[in-house]
Amino acid sequence: MITQERIEFRRVRDFGDKVGATFGFIRQEIRSLGKALLFIVGPFALATGILIGLIQQFIFSSVLIPATSSDPLTTVANPMVSGTYLLSQLLLMLLFVAGFIVSTGVLNVYVSRYVRGATSFEVSEIWQETWPRLGRLLLTGILYYFAVVLATLFFFFPGIWLAVSFSFAYLVVVHENAGPAKALSRSYELIKGKWWSTFGLMVVLYLLIVVFIWAITIPLSLIAGMFMEHSVATETAAPAWLGVMMVVGSTLGMLAAYLFSAVLGLGLAFQYFSQIERKEAVGLMERIQSVGTSKPSDETETY
Repeated sequence: MITQERIEFRRVRDFGDKVGATFGFIRQEIRSLGKALLFIVGPFALATGILIGLIQQFIFSSVLIPATSSDPLTTVANPMVSGTYLLSQLLLMLLFVAGFIVSTGVLNVYVSRYVRGATSFEVSEIWQETWPRLGRLLLTGILYYFAVVLATLFFFFPGIWLAVSFSFAYLVVVHENAGPAKALSRSYELIKGKWWSTFGLMVVLYLLIVVFIWAITIPLSLIAGMFMEHSVATETAAPAWLGVMMVVGSTLGMLAAYLFSAVLGLGLAFQYFSQIERKEAVGLMERIQSVGTSKPSDETETY
């Protein structure tokens, strides 16, 4: 049996090497990492997808029903301001936030275990290390988005600048066991001098994620849209299976979004460790200290 070489995170990498290492890690760990994301984050994707599908059905049915109600909150002409719609949007936002925080925690805990040399990545082990960090990850996210939104209100570009400068914050929370404020300041210091490199990496990986997700969701959306347009034009009820397809399509889209977002998270992880190595040489010092010590034959490293 051929043992796969472990990918070394603690090393300085150029732009292309970070992208290559990201997809190399995915190829190597796709089964265990995908399993962890599917079992832990999957329920959030399922709940979010079902809710999105139901909201789409609600809006579609509201368009078809004659506007006979005199109540401005329930009239068909204003389905977007109905109590049901607003409540569903609030619930959807909470599910989005919860799913994002959990998926971010799972991914970074997985990487943390990998960097520490773990060979077992059972779902229960990943979750056991993830859940105690969720509170700090949530608070970090709140501070992150508050700072970015506030900067964007003054001018657009400061918001982008802060969004990139603070992009290591979640990594710092997990890998350095830091609190929210420390995570943001630490991220800012690490990215200093490599802002453009980090920005470029995020843009490239984000565009790849968007293409992957669109490839899954656009065909289903086009089919649903065609039947919606026909039903509106003819004032006939849409087929029953269309509602099911909306729910299935939105669920698959959300699951794809969570899984493919791991690509961006892994790219940032390689950038994070590259910057630590560049500025602090942690990995180099560990290798120097390990000179002369024996290593197990199944822990071959690549450089």
